[in-house]
Amino acid sequence: MKVIGVDILPHSSPNSSIQARYAVVILDNGQVTAKYPNLRFNDLLKIIFKEHPDIVATDNVFELAKDKDELLELLRRLCLVTDVVQVTMTPDSKTLPLYLLAKREGIEASEKLSPIETAEVVARLAYKGVGCRLKVYEEKTKIIVSRARTLKAGGMSRARYQRHICTLILRVARKIKDTLDKHGFDYDLFYRKGPSGMERCLFIVYAPRRSLVGLIKPMKGHDIVVRISPIERQDIAFEPLKAQRPLLPSSHKYLVVGIDPGIVTGLAIIDIDGAPVCVTSKRYLSRSDIISIIYEYGTPVLIATDVDKPPTMVKKLASMLNVPIFVPSQTLCIAEKEKLVDAYLKSLSKIPSQSFSIKDSHQRDALAAALKAYNHFKPKFDQAREKLRELGLDIPFKDVKALIMRGRSVNDAIQEVVKRASQRPSPKPVNMHHNVLIIESLKRRLYRQAELILRLNEEREMLISRINELKRRIDELETRLNEISNEQSLKLKENKTLIALKRQIDELRSSLTISEREREVLKDSLRHAIELLHEIAQGKVFPVKYIRALTLDSVKELNEREGIQEGDVIFVNNVAHANEEAVKILSSHNILGLISTDSPPEHVMHVLKSNEVALIVISKDKVSWFQDVVLVKGIEEIKRQLKKVKNELRKLSRRDKLRAFKRILNEYRSGRVKELATEDNNS
Repeated sequence: MKVIGVDILPHSSPNSSIQARYAVVILDNGQVTAKYPNLRFNDLLKIIFKEHPDIVATDNVFELAKDKDELLELLRRLCLVTDVVQVTMTPDSKTLPLYLLAKREGIEASEKLSPIETAEVVARLAYKGVGCRLKVYEEKTKIIVSRARTLKAGGMSRARYQRHICTLILRVARKIKDTLDKHGFDYDLFYRKGPSGMERCLFIVYAPRRSLVGLIKPMKGHDIVVRISPIERQDIAFEPLKAQRPLLPSSHKYLVVGIDPGIVTGLAIIDIDGAPVCVTSKRYLSRSDIISIIYEYGTPVLIATDVDKPPTMVKKLASMLNVPIFVPSQTLCIAEKEKLVDAYLKSLSKIPSQSFSIKDSHQRDALAAALKAYNHFKPKFDQAREKLRELGLDIPFKDVKALIMRGRSVNDAIQEVVKRASQRPSPKPVNMHHNVLIIESLKRRLYRQAELILRLNEEREMLISRINELKRRIDELETRLNEISNEQSLKLKENKTLIALKRQIDELRSSLTISEREREVLKDSLRHAIELLHEIAQGKVFPVKYIRALTLDSVKELNEREGIQEGDVIFVNNVAHANEEAVKILSSHNILGLISTDSPPEHVMHVLKSNEVALIVISKDKVSWFQDVVLVKGIEEIKRQLKKVKNELRKLSRRDKLRAFKRILNEYRSGRVKELATEDNNS
């Protein structure tokens, strides 16, 4: 645990136009790690933000700010870093002298301490848990997920855009919920449903803002925005560092509480006799706010809801209050709720002092839940009253009712209240003689304290002169220390600058080496391209179209990419297979022919010949590549060979067709002769 103790120097004030100066001591796990006898206020803030202490302690918080507004602003700046603690403040809002607190905690300290000694004592007291922390924010954080733009404009696309925004908000809300659940945070979730998700979502996390740093981050996007902010108190509060006293109700009135949770939460409180106590509704009402309202009026004995499946917030609230939940057998419909509330209001209208009105549906639903629960227990109350009348017992009937609502049977509740009544202690008699002896003892002690005060005043005068002498010495040493500190700061800045420049030079050298390599690669590519351009210009090489294989996809891809024209020469990389449909497409475009560096198999040659597509095999040294372009040497010779092969294929095709025609004609003639001979024989 790290604590920074602070005390203002003499003749220094936050009200002055000159910055106040402070003595500062840093305590880490009970050990002093640093002392600063003279620091300006801005330097003090720098140390706080650098060290990130758990506590910044002082004996008077108004040594840090000139007024309440300035103190509030300072606390807002420090809230994400540390807690500010005034060690002289007690839990009952009283202040005690610093030396008395030190003596009580076993810390050596005189009545008159130097600022640096005061800072150390303050730090040690805070380390031991003495004092009260200043709270400008609640121990709660608000996370809002909402849209970043209006949905009014948009025309025909408005509904689609609204669904998109609602889905995004739902997705981000789920991510935040998973993060909070993963790290065990307690929270309440409020949301407004949208067409396909959420229109708006609010998390109230029961943890300080700094505990969420690094887990959930604010976001401002094109469509949605996530805002995270601590919930600020209405005024500065002092909270004891040690365990606080438990929250006690302001009265012993037993209460039945009806709740309708949501973005607007309805809260209805009636007492155990059915009389109205409080009916209210408020946006974003947290569990701690609800508990504060309940305990303002009395002690809760039952929480009621109007649905058959109690919401998570109701379950958590009942667990925190340690009371049972009343759940109806089925969810109350609007008609039943209105009937319950109307009948209740009519009964109250006869009593002017208890009349009130219902302002919205949330208040109505909460009151209906409380009334449903109360009516459920009414028969048992009547049974208990009759039982007490039969037994002739005079015990608090409200205590019996409270136990019945907490789930006890009628007999058990009566026995428990009787047992409590029998165990109440009787008042002790006052011993007047003993009181007189105490008063005489206190008088003698008072006389001794007066003599001690006179001696201490004499010692005080002697110490004041010694203090003045030490102050002059301290001023001289502080002046020398500031001079040395300035010299060291200059040297440190120079060293940091040199290190940063060296790192920058190394990075630039590395970037230069990479750029040189890339330049050489580009230079080689450019030189190769220039050589190819020269060869193309001189007619040594010629670009031709290219397909990977004689497949339908390759041919279609070439046709879409560059087009297939009459008289084209096409280079084929793989001639191991041939799709007849692809070859027919090439033949239909009347290309000049195909070239390849590999010899095709017999079945490929058969497909090519049958479709009059010429193919010749050329040596690999005649083919070169530039990017995805195929360049071929001796293109004129290749074209002559392709024309020759194409003409031969055409001749072979015509010859084959002629042979086929003659064969068909001879077959026809033979058949006709046979038919005529058969007819002559028959005649």
